Amino acid sequence: MERMHTEVLVAGGGTAGMIAALAAAEEGAGVILLEQDHALGGTGTRAGIHHYYHGSGGGMQEQVDRFVRERQARLGGKVRGFHPEGRRAALTELAEEAGVVVRGGAIVAEVRVVDGRVTGVVAETEEGPLEIEARVVIDATGDGDVAALAGAAYTLGRERDGALHTYSYIPRYVDEHGVLRYVNFDAGWTDPTDVREFSRAHRDGRRYAWLPDEDARSRHYLDLSPMIGIREGRLIEGDYRLTHADFAFDRRFPDVVLTCLSHYDNHAFDYANESDSAQLWVSICGLFKQPIGGDVPYRCFLPRSVDGLLVGCRALSVDHDAGIALRMQRDMYKVGEVAGVAAALSVRLGVMPRTLNVTRLQERLVARGVLATDNLTRASRPRAVPGGRKRDQPLTEPTLGDPERIAELIEALGGPDSGAALWWLAHAPAEPVCGATAAECAAAEPGSRRRRALGLALALHGHADGLAVCADLVRRRDDELTADRRYNKGAPYWVAALIAMTRVRSAAAASELPTLLAETVVSTDLLYVLRYGLAIATQLDSEAQASLRSALGAMLARPELGEDYRLWGEHTSTAASSLRWSLELTAGELLQVLGVDGEAIAARYVRDPRRHARRAASLSLARMQRHVVGEAERHAAERHDANHAAAPDGAPCLAHYDTIVVGGGVTGCAAAAALARGGGRVALVERGAMLGWELTRARRMFVDLPALASG
Repeated sequence: MERMHTEVLVAGGGTAGMIAALAAAEEGAGVILLEQDHALGGTGTRAGIHHYYHGSGGGMQEQVDRFVRERQARLGGKVRGFHPEGRRAALTELAEEAGVVVRGGAIVAEVRVVDGRVTGVVAETEEGPLEIEARVVIDATGDGDVAALAGAAYTLGRERDGALHTYSYIPRYVDEHGVLRYVNFDAGWTDPTDVREFSRAHRDGRRYAWLPDEDARSRHYLDLSPMIGIREGRLIEGDYRLTHADFAFDRRFPDVVLTCLSHYDNHAFDYANESDSAQLWVSICGLFKQPIGGDVPYRCFLPRSVDGLLVGCRALSVDHDAGIALRMQRDMYKVGEVAGVAAALSVRLGVMPRTLNVTRLQERLVARGVLATDNLTRASRPRAVPGGRKRDQPLTEPTLGDPERIAELIEALGGPDSGAALWWLAHAPAEPVCGATAAECAAAEPGSRRRRALGLALALHGHADGLAVCADLVRRRDDELTADRRYNKGAPYWVAALIAMTRVRSAAAASELPTLLAETVVSTDLLYVLRYGLAIATQLDSEAQASLRSALGAMLARPELGEDYRLWGEHTSTAASSLRWSLELTAGELLQVLGVDGEAIAARYVRDPRRHARRAASLSLARMQRHVVGEAERHAAERHDANHAAAPDGAPCLAHYDTIVVGGGVTGCAAAAALARGGGRVALVERGAMLGWELTRARRMFVDLPALASG
């Protein structure tokens, strides 16, 4: 086994990892960079997103971008954003100039841990195992692979069903003006920690790039990106876990090491499966496009109970909602730079990253431009406030109980800042909110936007007057939207009312449930109806429960159930986007509460070939068995079981194959295809993401027919 030693080891040469390696080298550390691909840059160079979307500037990214512009000028032509090949060439040159030792085609297979401290890794390479000892290791794998192998705790997917953020597969094309562009569309759900699921995602992504209603762009794609666009994997549990509320309220942290900026860029539309906070922020308040961001504390980089390791990628310690906002390329550059500087400084001072003096780190980050001086001392200035963050009287969490602030928020309800006001009122103390809002609601014009907003504000605190307004919105099927549906993901007011009543388990609209189940055809709305039923089912009398059981049976019999669901950016229906699995599982939970065997539905999905459906079924079964249906929380053991659920019985694993073909080149593909046609069960194992690499990766534009025939 080859052995190497270094001061800083960076595992992963993608968006954040490449910057981490450069920053550590600039700070004087010896650096080895391991990358499983044979190219550097990650999302911007390999996944096809060669354009910045949100994120915040600062640090060495401007220097890198300037170098990229110089290199892409050699390639000629025009490009939207930066040229992916120009960026790849620039990063390779920068690494060489900085003295970073890069080992491509290296996958971390084992992590050395001594007394809770990571001391190095073992990587599998084409030349055999490679052991690297390091004083500090940075996990920049994107999915927290190193931290997980070191025993760090993590979460995977959203609370209710375990589904991860949808992934994209990016084709590139040259438009009529000669500009290199890309098409960003979601191809479904996947799990980057599951090799079988991840392989399926590559196949599906390529298949969905060409769809029945092809246009000129899709018929003339230049290429498909060699790496799929993963937006979420493991989220490591660190010394602090950043939340969406931290961003929304612009909470300040004394150990701030960077600031970020985005919006709640969740590509999901099935918000009934998202957190209560997400449902309030998007479906009720219509704040999807509202910019948010703020401090990211150093503690988020430190895996709990593991030392000698920094998480320097999107797997750092954030919850599902915060991770959706903290994932943009420019912010990931700063995440990488913080990790690289912290690692090098830890080496220089002879300390572990956990005991590093944060003030010393902040001084270096200010000097490098990652932090501005006022980032350390500024007052909290939340963005989602009526009147904007430049208002004379800042609205902050500590002022939420102030009667003047509450009166100001109530006054904004029904106006252009209604959503922001409603968000703040939902988090304010109930007594002053309800005391001041009830009279306003009674006096408001029936059917007006102001009365709707006042009713929602009261209902979110469980006030009877607000619940009556919400029940009326449901009875009338008030379909005016809280915000634009497609781009701001607002919900019809009757759905917003259901969400509010679900939060407080109010049965004020219980009589409408059977009719809602029969009439609601939009899958995302139907999910909210089912969640409302779960919240109040035990409050119903036997006659109402019987009526609800009958309505559920009719709903489940619909052949088109869930087929209207569309993924973000998609332009036609595919099997990947059907929401039937989620609707049936949620209906199964409701049937279980109503005394019918709902577990049979979940048991069927436990054997589903799709990992996201299996995980959702496992969580659904766990809730049924606990008889706590509808709760978002689950025990850590259940989370672990669902995240690591075995393949369904009968699904192929390596031990069940007749033949394993190692190597997915032209010859390997031909051999595997010939064996499969002969009736054998064949596994084809390929290190990279592309098959037939002589053509697809080396870009050879011919086929050696004798070699192919010999396979």
